[in-house]
Amino acid sequence: MPERARTISPKQHAFRETFLWRFHRPGLPEVFRTVGDALVDLMNEGGEWGPAEAEGSLSVKELRAVLRDLEHLLDYLEEIEEDFRSSDPDDPEGLTALVGGWIGRLARIVVDMRRQIDLPPEGA
Repeated sequence: MPERARTISPKQHAFRETFLWRFHRPGLPEVFRTVGDALVDLMNEGGEWGPAEAEGSLSVKELRAVLRDLEHLLDYLEEIEEDFRSSDPDDPEGLTALVGGWIGRLARIVVDMRRQIDLPPEGA
């Protein structure tokens, strides 16, 4: 597969929402989003980003990055589930079971992606 032009989609963000929500000062998350958009613009204008010396196509590198983001999401959901368990064992809203179901489905996707792009299982 030929490498496509090295640009970053405006749909991609420099900072994860799981990072930004923690800033409580009014307007601060928007400032980080603006800075992130500026970084994306600068990278697109320069056209030189990414590890040129790394092996593999840009597409495989991007898929590996997606996998790492999904692994981050999986870890984050596991932390949320643990917080739910420890803060309210009765869980009247059923959030623990809801998040637990997402964790199971996402874990299967992560394992399947690792297998399909020939990466060893996490911790191997």
